[in-house]
Amino acid sequence: MPFSTKKKMRALEINVQEAYNLWDLVASKYQYIERLELWENFVHDPDLKLQVGRLKKMLSKFVTMLEAKMKQHAINGPDVGKVGIQSSNTDVIQDKLIAQDMFLWVQSAINLFLRAMTTTTTNDELRSTFQMMVENNIDFMDSFTKYLRLKGWIGNPPQYEKIPANEKESIDTGEAFHLWDHLTFRYDNVHQTEVFLNVVKDIDFNVVLVAGQSVLNKQTTRLEKECLRFGIPLPTKPPKVVSFPEDLKIQFTDEFIYRNILGGILGATRFHATALQQTSTNDRIRKLFVDLLLSELNLFDKYIRYGKTKGYLHPVPLYR
Repeated sequence: MPFSTKKKMRALEINVQEAYNLWDLVASKYQYIERLELWENFVHDPDLKLQVGRLKKMLSKFVTMLEAKMKQHAINGPDVGKVGIQSSNTDVIQDKLIAQDMFLWVQSAINLFLRAMTTTTTNDELRSTFQMMVENNIDFMDSFTKYLRLKGWIGNPPQYEKIPANEKESIDTGEAFHLWDHLTFRYDNVHQTEVFLNVVKDIDFNVVLVAGQSVLNKQTTRLEKECLRFGIPLPTKPPKVVSFPEDLKIQFTDEFIYRNILGGILGATRFHATALQQTSTNDRIRKLFVDLLLSELNLFDKYIRYGKTKGYLHPVPLYR
């Protein structure tokens, strides 16, 4: 069928940035797998040896998937690097240094995967692959954070000292800041959405905004509860009712509103990722930031698909 053929061809297309994303991710995985093979020579702790194996297995799985995608789209790959690295002096490097190096890489890899996912807008299947890698990396980082704390190999940031006396949980100063900062951010998001609901014209788009507003309100409530729980002062809340002059409504096109919100979603993914990377004291609060990030990634994927159906997205130049 002609329609089926065209649909299949569109599914196989990738844009210039998506081609770069594939090459860049494979290159970074080759480099760190090579480093892990070096570290394997120096590890003494049996538990750390298992963690190195876990990370190496996950990255090798990613490499296999990415190499297949590169072959599918006729993209030349980077140099693989050395394999089977061996060293006879196993006492030069300590386990703590290896573990901390792994932690720094896993933290930075979140940004790498996020950049790949959020700049992949032409090929939905490839974006889903990158999203899966983000989620896998987050799972590893979460469990590895707990492992490092158990071993005493992770730093202890300054603790937040204004927690109510009856609260048994503790948070550090960075976690306190991110809870407060996220709440101010969500207040602005809710207020902005209320403004856009006053000027959006497309009925379907209005439904999308209302659904997004519901999610934002739930997240805001959750953040408010956490701030109150730990004695963190709440920022000023925006007004619930927003009026907009009729003569200014025509200045806001649905396309402009869509792209403005898309930019906000992109900013939110980096915002959540930073909080996640800097939350190592309280596991439950880290889970909160994980939930926010994963929710944002799902929203981004759906929002890109919706924007393409409406013609709101600028088409990125194709790779071939």
